[in-house]
Amino acid sequence: MPLPNLIIAGAPKCGTSSLFQWIADHPDAEGSLVKETCYFADPESHVFDPATNFSTGGVAGYGRFFPAANPRAKVRLEATPTYIYARTALQHLPEISTRPRFVFLLREPSRQILSTYRYYSNNWTYLKAGVAFADFLEMAERRDPALASNELLQDAIANARYVESLAHWRDRVGPDRMRVVLLEDLQERRAEAMADLAAWLGLDPRFYADYGFPRENETYRVRSHALQAANVRLRGLLARTPLYKPVRALYRRMNTDKAPAPLDDRDRAALSELLQSFADANDRLAREFGLDLAPWREQAAA
Repeated sequence: MPLPNLIIAGAPKCGTSSLFQWIADHPDAEGSLVKETCYFADPESHVFDPATNFSTGGVAGYGRFFPAANPRAKVRLEATPTYIYARTALQHLPEISTRPRFVFLLREPSRQILSTYRYYSNNWTYLKAGVAFADFLEMAERRDPALASNELLQDAIANARYVESLAHWRDRVGPDRMRVVLLEDLQERRAEAMADLAAWLGLDPRFYADYGFPRENETYRVRSHALQAANVRLRGLLARTPLYKPVRALYRRMNTDKAPAPLDDRDRAALSELLQSFADANDRLAREFGLDLAPWREQAAA
């Protein structure tokens, strides 16, 4: 039974969709049928699927996401960002027969929280339309019940203290089976960073010398929230049909804008304060995982 030997495990809105595609496009790699299987999600997570999960299907059910169209693939992978926080994934994924390695993709915490806020206030309906970023932060600080339907919103601030989750994974799998990658590195030196990661995975790094690096799952801003609510209801029905991609493309031309809504003075002040609040957690992250967080410090200084 084919199973993955690489898991991209977070964090949300840190470029996991793009990284998944960049690795899956390598001729010696193969991605899962869907990028996020969510198979090892915790039962209380908003991505948990009662019909398809480890607690009901075991390892055999997981194998159905990996058809092995390329039986010679050196790397077989999936990418579910919420695994970085999931107890079920931490307990069971390291023990599957392929003994997978784990890539944890991170981003400067305040920007990751801002992107998560923008994603869920535009792409989905978990956050009431019109809630300002500063107000969302206050809601997250007190774990407001209005955010309870999505743990990534309710726990947004705690989740961005990455070192705490990564320490659990290091204790579970050891440092040799995990790699921490910064989104900022992938943005600023894509070919070099991907060649380095490919070498760690045993893939030929020369593939990335002239690779195009397509961007996936970009956050967009909706023009009509009523039309977006209808879109959320319909896309689940169309997701596995040939209509999904053309309908999605039409919808995005009609009702979305890639330019994010601007932050007002209060939101910018809240973002600046949030950025500074992670200084201690980021220092610990850099020490314990040998990371150069200079791009994050530069944002703080600015």
